[in-house]
Amino acid sequence: MAFDFYLRWWRASSFSRVLFVVIGALVFFVPAPTRARSRVPLAIASAQAQVQDRPQAVNPGVRITSPLPGQRFAPGDTLTVNVQVDTSLNATDVLLGISGMDFTGTTRLDLVNYQARVAIPATFSGPATIGAVALDANSHEFPSAPITISVSPLVAPVQVAFVERYYYIDPSVESEQLSLTGTYADKIQRDLTTSDTGTIYSTNNPAVVRVGADGFAQVKGIGIAVITPVNGRARDFAIFVVEKAASPGGLVLFPRR
Repeated sequence: MAFDFYLRWWRASSFSRVLFVVIGALVFFVPAPTRARSRVPLAIASAQAQVQDRPQAVNPGVRITSPLPGQRFAPGDTLTVNVQVDTSLNATDVLLGISGMDFTGTTRLDLVNYQARVAIPATFSGPATIGAVALDANSHEFPSAPITISVSPLVAPVQVAFVERYYYIDPSVESEQLSLTGTYADKIQRDLTTSDTGTIYSTNNPAVVRVGADGFAQVKGIGIAVITPVNGRARDFAIFVVEKAASPGGLVLFPRR
C-alpha cells in the first residue's frame, strides 16, 4: 500500500519529482566541511577542557602567539588572541576557550594564522586561561598549550568583603580557600580573591593560620588568627578560631555570614 501511494505521488506532479531530487542531493552530497560542523560541540568541550583542571594532550603544531603569558588587561578591554597552526595539520578552523568567558570562534587570516577578538566582561577580574583547539576537515582535534593572562581593574574598590568572615574549626581541618568580593564606585562587584587583582593578604598569627598570596589559608596550630586583605584603601578581616571541639558537633562561636 505504501509503495502504491508513493508511486501515484511520483506520477502526479513533476514538481514533486524535482523536490524529491533536491532533498536527496542535500542529504547525500553535503560537503565534508559542513558535516564536520556537527562535531563542533565536541571541539568546544576540548577548548574548555584546556582552560580547566583537565587539559588534554597538547599538539605543538598549535600555538597561541598572543597575548603573552602573564600579560595584564583591564575589565572591558578588547582581548585579541592570535593562534598559529602548522600546515601539516590541514586545519580548517580554530576554536578558543577562555575561563570565565564564553567560547569563541576565530577568523582565518592566512594559511596558518587565526585571530579572535573578545571583549573582557566589565565584571571580570583575576586570572584568565586561554586554550585553542584546531580542527581539520574530518573533525580531528589538535589542542594547544593553554596560557594564562591577568585581568585587573584600573581603579581601586571602595569596599572589599569576605564571602565568609568567621571560621570556628578543628585543627584537623588543614586549609580553607578564602573568597573576596570588591565593590566599586560604579556599583560593579568583582572577584578580588587573587593577587592578580591587587589584593594583599596578611595574618596576625602565622603560628595558627598562614595565608598565601591568593587567599589560601593553612591551619598551623590551635589559637586565634585574624586574616586581613587590603586592596587600595579598602580592607576587611576574617577570624579563625582553631581548637578541638569540646562539645558534640563543636560550638560555633562565630556563625558564618
